[in-house]
Amino acid sequence: MIAYGTTPGMWAAYGIAVVLGAIGGLVAELMLRGQAGQLEKPRPKLKNFWDLGFWANIIIGAAAAAGFLLFLPPETIGTGAKAHQIYRIEALVSTSLIVGTVGGAILAAMAERVKAAISGEKARDVKATSIATLESLLKVNGKIPDSFAPDFTVDPKAIQTAIDQIKAIDLSSTARDDE
Repeated sequence: MIAYGTTPGMWAAYGIAVVLGAIGGLVAELMLRGQAGQLEKPRPKLKNFWDLGFWANIIIGAAAAAGFLLFLPPETIGTGAKAHQIYRIEALVSTSLIVGTVGGAILAAMAERVKAAISGEKARDVKATSIATLESLLKVNGKIPDSFAPDFTVDPKAIQTAIDQIKAIDLSSTARDDE
């Protein structure tokens, strides 16, 4: 068990994840080539670029395993003041090795999840701004200030209907609409 609620415990969990993710990346590299057990040497690829060879999978595996801890919350044992957050060592070891082995796919999936969360947050912001704007129109009794549009009025009932319709929009599926 690793006590995650302490600073040394947190660093230990991330250290184990990074090291074992790197080992998983090495395992992925060993499985990639035509025959198991071959490693690709680093070499210049183009004029200004290097192919990192087997180091690429090791780095990607380590990064994926460290990032994956964000999606693998620690377990809480005990209650109240005696509650502790822990990682079970066997779960951390096996998960880090597996995540490191498929590091590129895990990083891509995490990136998509973050993009979906940001997209959902933007949709919630637009919804809130729309409601606030329409509600401010209701406060001036549907009359738009002369500086904006002279002699232009809006029916307060129409504004309230629009507010109700916007409030009824379900944003829970927004994250998946982009796919």
